Amino acid sequence: MANSSSVNMECPKEQRQAQVLKQRLASGVLKSMSKSAWRNTNAPIASSRTDDIWFVDPDVGWLVNSSGFVCKTTDGGESWTPQLFVSGRSTGNPYLRTIQFANYDIGWFGALAGGGDYSQVLLHHTQDGGKTWTPVTNLPQI
Repeated sequence: MANSSSVNMECPKEQRQAQVLKQRLASGVLKSMSKSAWRNTNAPIASSRTDDIWFVDPDVGWLVNSSGFVCKTTDGGESWTPQLFVSGRSTGNPYLRTIQFANYDIGWFGALAGGGDYSQVLLHHTQDGGKTWTPVTNLPQI
């Protein structure tokens, strides 16, 4: 697990941000209230990485990870609550890749599926802040 000691705080800000991003994508989710103190959150540890994080305001945010979790925070990332789990054993072995919200209620997450070639695009939509998710159908294939 990444920790604050593995980020070189002497390098320029942009390089520090890149180091933190690489660590976040490689393991769990880190949070900082200052540029020198990073700590882990309770976000589920991904088998390979946390792929996307989206905040609608400084407190409310969402993440998706490679282990199939869609999680929500309402306290700026202090804690994360799983809202949905998409099993990798589901049809096509879905791999969650991206999440975005237009506002507090309306959002989407995207995944790739199709076994080894990941040639199928999956999109799910919520209109109730992530309480329920509906597959979007008739998407073009890649």
